[in-house]
Amino acid sequence: RDSIGNLYISGTESNTPMITEEGYSPYLFKLKLNGKETYETKGTWELKNDFMSGPFVNYALVDEAHNRILILEGFCYSPSKKERDLIHELESIIKSVVVLK
Repeated sequence: RDSIGNLYISGTESNTPMITEEGYSPYLFKLKLNGKETYETKGTWELKNDFMSGPFVNYALVDEAHNRILILEGFCYSPSKKERDLIHELESIIKSVVVLK
């Protein structure tokens, strides 16, 4: 998650990549999503060398029919209000994804 996040997500300043917060280990769950074996990870992200952080949810779907693993992730940053409802909404959106090919 950190290696891909470093490529695409950063703060406004240089050298502020999004990383998984090291203070708390992410939770990992194994489940079935749309009939596919799936690994769900929940944790907290932060910007290195910056002051932003928030929750994330990550799903790794094993698509054996197409010999691939699909990664779906959502994260939020909302310092002025509770993020619980936002992360639940992201989970619902991600869980409603239908893989066509």
